[in-house]
Amino acid sequence: DALVRFKLRGAGGDDAIKLGSDLSLGVVASSENITVRNCLLVAGCNALQFGSETIGAFRNICFENIRILAAGKAGISITSNDGSVIEDLVCRDITMQQTFAPFFIKLSDVARVPSGDCRRGAIRNLRFENISATDGYSAIRHAEVPSVIWGKPGTPIEDIEFRNVHVVVRGGHPAAE
Repeated sequence: DALVRFKLRGAGGDDAIKLGSDLSLGVVASSENITVRNCLLVAGCNALQFGSETIGAFRNICFENIRILAAGKAGISITSNDGSVIEDLVCRDITMQQTFAPFFIKLSDVARVPSGDCRRGAIRNLRFENISATDGYSAIRHAEVPSVIWGKPGTPIEDIEFRNVHVVVRGGHPAAE
């Protein structure tokens, strides 16, 4: 089990907190039983991010009591790109403002794996509770997008629960957009 306790102040050009898994050590390793709490984040990219390298599994992860002041991309980004299984994730008691997209959840098949070892991963059993996203507009990108949940045919993103989640974006765009 890992308990990570830290506070970040100031903006970085990349993700503020990123969980990733690649083959740099020559083996596929899983990441399990991780809790990240009590953080103040500003990110040039994603505030909380899984990926983009995602080969090993991620299980039993909890993000709680986090305040996101700005994110150039997503407040919470969960991507399985290289065959990873991401499951049993809880995000609770999170406030975010000025994010390009509050939630970005994507299952893809970039497949940065050894030849012949390509498989599509899975994203399942996600719970988001007591989350507030306001002023949905990235001052870094000067734009906004809605939240995204993007699966693939035959491999949907499964079992997502939103409890007490409120998202407010600027909107006001012409119908053509």
